[in-house]
Amino acid sequence: MNASGQITKAYGWQPQGLWGTDPLWQATLTPGQTLANAQYTFTATDHLSTPQIATDANGQKVWKGISEAFAGPRGKGPAGSRDYLQRGKQ
Repeated sequence: MNASGQITKAYGWQPQGLWGTDPLWQATLTPGQTLANAQYTFTATDHLSTPQIATDANGQKVWKGISEAFAGPRGKGPAGSRDYLQRGKQ
């Protein structure tokens, strides 16, 4: 939410995902937008439900996860693309 209390990001989850940790999409909303006309990004996850790649509505890659042994995943993409890895920390 922004300072005015308006939602700026929304997330959709796999309904039967283990512990609700399997993200399907992220919507970015500007003031006055609703989910019906928001910009969506779709997520593909690995077997542990960790986001690996995100695509836009045209199927173009906009974010790619980079996993390292003994470390958390990092994101590589345009500014703001780390949102997939920062759920609940904003």
